[in-house]
Amino acid sequence: MLDRNSDSDPDCHSDHSSDHCPEHYIDQEAMLQSAEQASLFLKSLANRDRLLLLCQLTEGEASVSDLEQRTGIGQPSLSQQLGVLRRERLIAPRRAGKQVFYRLADPRVEALLGQLYELFCRPQGPDEQPDETIGDMK
Repeated sequence: MLDRNSDSDPDCHSDHSSDHCPEHYIDQEAMLQSAEQASLFLKSLANRDRLLLLCQLTEGEASVSDLEQRTGIGQPSLSQQLGVLRRERLIAPRRAGKQVFYRLADPRVEALLGQLYELFCRPQGPDEQPDETIGDMK
């Protein structure tokens, strides 16, 4: 049996070429599964109203009426988008009497929103120009 240790493999040198080093082989099936998961995750975020709602929830739990007031998203769109986020398990509800409160339920959301904030929302310095090329991709 071939010893898969890179020290004993004469073709595995310091250049770590994936053609020769077993520890650098890419598991195509795992990559496909990860790509599918990432695609579904991003698809669930790919809506302006859902992004606004999730951004508000990064500040902490909020009631439906608070979310409506802070985002300007009216009914029935608010309920529809909260329903999508609930079904995707990105947010979780909590009932308190007649009110429903929501919080983030998936830690990946906050991590990704932090990156989106840096790319799209962070206040620009006087010498920085916002990148407007995304909107031009029609």
